[in-house]
Amino acid sequence: MKKIIVFNILFYFILNCSLQVYSQEISISGQVVDSLTNENVPYACIYIKNQKDSIVTMKYANERGVFVLSYPTKTEGNLYVSMMGYKEMKNNLTLYNKNQKIIFKLTPNVNVIDEVIVKSKAYNVTKKIDRTVYTITEDKIKNANDIYDILKTLPGVVVDEQNKTIRFKGGQPDVLVDNMPANFLYPKLEMLKLDQIENIELIDRSSLYGGEGAGGIINVKMRRKEPYALSAYYSNETSYTIKDKQLNLEENFFNVNYFLSPFLLFNNFDSKIENEINTTNVNGTLLNNNILFDKKNELNSNIYKPVTYDNFGVFIPSQNVNFLLVYGYENAKKNKENITNEQILNTNYNYKLSEIKNDIKNSRANYFLSKLFFSTEKGHELSLSYTYAKYKNSTNIDANQKYNTFQNNINSDSSYNYSSEQIANSSIKYFDFYYNQPLNKTSRINVHASYSSQNYPENIYKYYISDIEYYPFYKASDTKFSKTVAGISYGKKIKRFKIDGTLNYEYSLIAANFTRKINQSDTIISVDLKTPFYSPSLRLSYSINKLNELNLGYSYTNKVGSPEDYLNYTDKQNPQLWQTGNSNLKSEFYNKIYSSYKLTKDSLNFSLELFYKKTNNGITYINYPVTPEVFLYRPENIAMNEQIGSDISFWYQISKRLNINFNSIISHSTYKADELKEIAQIYNITSEKIIRKQFGTVSIMGIQYKFNYKKAGNPGFGIWLNYYSKEISYTGFNYPFFDFDFAISKRFFKDKFFINFSIENILGNFIEKKSYEDYLGIKSNTINYLTENTMAFRVYLYYIFKDGDRGSKDIKY
Repeated sequence: MKKIIVFNILFYFILNCSLQVYSQEISISGQVVDSLTNENVPYACIYIKNQKDSIVTMKYANERGVFVLSYPTKTEGNLYVSMMGYKEMKNNLTLYNKNQKIIFKLTPNVNVIDEVIVKSKAYNVTKKIDRTVYTITEDKIKNANDIYDILKTLPGVVVDEQNKTIRFKGGQPDVLVDNMPANFLYPKLEMLKLDQIENIELIDRSSLYGGEGAGGIINVKMRRKEPYALSAYYSNETSYTIKDKQLNLEENFFNVNYFLSPFLLFNNFDSKIENEINTTNVNGTLLNNNILFDKKNELNSNIYKPVTYDNFGVFIPSQNVNFLLVYGYENAKKNKENITNEQILNTNYNYKLSEIKNDIKNSRANYFLSKLFFSTEKGHELSLSYTYAKYKNSTNIDANQKYNTFQNNINSDSSYNYSSEQIANSSIKYFDFYYNQPLNKTSRINVHASYSSQNYPENIYKYYISDIEYYPFYKASDTKFSKTVAGISYGKKIKRFKIDGTLNYEYSLIAANFTRKINQSDTIISVDLKTPFYSPSLRLSYSINKLNELNLGYSYTNKVGSPEDYLNYTDKQNPQLWQTGNSNLKSEFYNKIYSSYKLTKDSLNFSLELFYKKTNNGITYINYPVTPEVFLYRPENIAMNEQIGSDISFWYQISKRLNINFNSIISHSTYKADELKEIAQIYNITSEKIIRKQFGTVSIMGIQYKFNYKKAGNPGFGIWLNYYSKEISYTGFNYPFFDFDFAISKRFFKDKFFINFSIENILGNFIEKKSYEDYLGIKSNTINYLTENTMAFRVYLYYIFKDGDRGSKDIKY
């Protein structure tokens, strides 16, 4: 017994001594200041790298530049101090072999283009000529679960967290990570580790490439260039729709990365399945040849669409040069079954159509992408990218139609069976060049160019009636569409003003040969359209103070139609919907004026953009009622399409547990389609002058709450309210629509495992989504019962594997 007691005493004594030796650390505390002004530099990053070049520990200075950093005694390596706008400081750890306080003096980087640095608790804001840079601080990271929580705090950035989509400057932005496409390196943005983000750049696309600039660019800069030696990510999304009583395994995604210095090898595999059961009911009247008909139509469609894609490649990151090389493929299949029942009648006429149509599409794509990006501390930037994709598509349609006609007291029945086969092979090439040259601290110039082409060398369409090929409906084509853009931009900062102008030269080419069978012989119909165009744009910015900014911009842009839009030939393969082009079709020319106001604070971000957009020849696709049973689909230039409105986004953090966000687009639209009256007379269709004016809005508000802010991983919930007001078009309008979503989420295993449960479109089963049409003698109400708009339960989860690399698993925060 005594031996056991003595042994236990010795064991605990040795263990205690070992723990004391192991736990010995060196502590460095101090302050980071500006070497020229001796002012505090808040939120600087202080970190230590060991001899394996892995980060051992990292800390951020507070708002006064004060920090405390501890590391194990036996650590060998270097200490770094970095901050946007300053030269990075690097010293060997042997200089700090005792617990001590020290003042780090950072030297401003005088080569950086003239910047204004705004300091706040949330982040530092650096305003450059062509972008605004937000350096994310530790406080901001603590409040965020993923990158979406950070993005929605930035002015002008709107995040739909339920659908994981982002809107910026009125459109979907290009999201980059270290100037490379995020959809390859981080296909799921949740993969980004927040503590590795150095800053986020919000870039007005028009300041780099001119034009309208809708969507902008969001560039996430990572602090660490060396990713994990081996890491992986898995996510799954499953839903259950109440209306369809259907369980959908919507997506399985798997990513794996391996770092073999200096290469990052990656592979992304994704499989998606879409299941939809949709119903559309149309009831109305049709005036044709001065005879009024009642018209009813019910369309039921079942859609099953599995998609599988995989891409793999190599990424070579460095301080000044990044290179990306990707190869990928995609396989998709779409099975669609349509069941249509239509009735057209008046006092002396009753027409009934019943159709069952199966549509099967198969497509395969192979693509290759490469991009090189080079930058210097002085602000030089060079970007080169090339993309090539090849597509093989096939479509098979099999339809059975039954007709019943009652006219002049005579009842007749008939049937019509047809099928078609289509093979379409195509390729896409895209090349992009961009170079930015700083002239001095307050001005810069850039040149840019791009070339894109779409070639369809083989597009063959065969049509069968009762399994016998019907040559008059045979189609073949060889088409090419290309667009070349070359431009120059100049930017200048004058005190609080920034001015930025761009002039682009655009050249569009459509060259197409369409083969049709006329009198059993091939007839070639050619389309040759060349469109040169100069596109100017101008932007003016004024900084009211460090937190408020006003912007004003103008752009003049051009858009041409597709090759088939200019083909003067009527295809009648679909018995109910004929199609034709329009050789007189003109390109769309848009004038747009916009202004914006941005406010940035610690717990509040607000952005307001006012816009005015007008075209006098917008391209619109119109269904003309040739007979009560047959419509003709044809592109036309509408006389005028004018929009004026505002795009508002707002984020406010009420407390550390509660925040709200709101975004809304409010606009007034005007449509004038005087030409339709003249065109309608050609087809003997009744038409009145069409002038429509209407206010409209799309508003989304989100409320999020965390149950316990201090404990990581505790659950939080969110509510999103969605409102879509009455929206007009040249044919009619959509009725207002309101719905809301609810979600609750929780993290496990040190934030590696995440699960989110949501109830979407909670009112979708009770509120009908309706629209109204009134044009060319057509008046109808449409009610849609779509899977995407009905109530659904959804579970989304992901897990991050292998969190650590080459010694960095010991990192401390």
